[in-house]
Amino acid sequence: MTDKANIRLSELQAALENARRHLPSDPSVSQAQAVEILRSDPGNRNAIVLLAASLRLQGFPQKALGVLEPLIRQHPPSPEVDLEAALSMWALGLIDGAIPALQRALAANPGLTDAWGILSALLSKKGDMSRARRDPHKRTQAQQTLMLKALQTLLKNVEEARQRLGAVAWRIRRQHVINRLGQRVAYLRGTAVRARS
Repeated sequence: MTDKANIRLSELQAALENARRHLPSDPSVSQAQAVEILRSDPGNRNAIVLLAASLRLQGFPQKALGVLEPLIRQHPPSPEVDLEAALSMWALGLIDGAIPALQRALAANPGLTDAWGILSALLSKKGDMSRARRDPHKRTQAQQTLMLKALQTLLKNVEEARQRLGAVAWRIRRQHVINRLGQRVAYLRGTAVRARS
């Protein structure tokens, strides 16, 4: 990849991340940013999913499904596409369409912990209580696996942070001693000057 392509890719990633940050609080800003991204990169799957999510959150789930339609037709669609399609279908009351989309998303990525809860809610709403009871167990297993990985990462990060803080604390203590010595020297100089006069 050339430097220009790397810069363009990093700019697109930064724009997507910024749009994702605005999604919960101001979906219209996310929508505008997703549209801008799609102007420069029309096939960007992440921007399309982000645009669909922003439309759904603004109360336009039918438009969201329309935006996702080309991606849904691809085989296999990504778990993110299936999840967003399921959420849009759920918002439209299309539970029979949302359940298979969630199941595809979870089959492709069992780590989508929110999707397990949504699937359980949809199954219980549909009246399939036996499956609704089984699926939370799967969710719990997936969550336990994810929590274990997160804890391992956290412990590694805590150890690194402890080492860094130790080095910073040592520098602070050293600087404190230097400052105290400087103050003592200044005091003694002042005393010596006064004694001479």
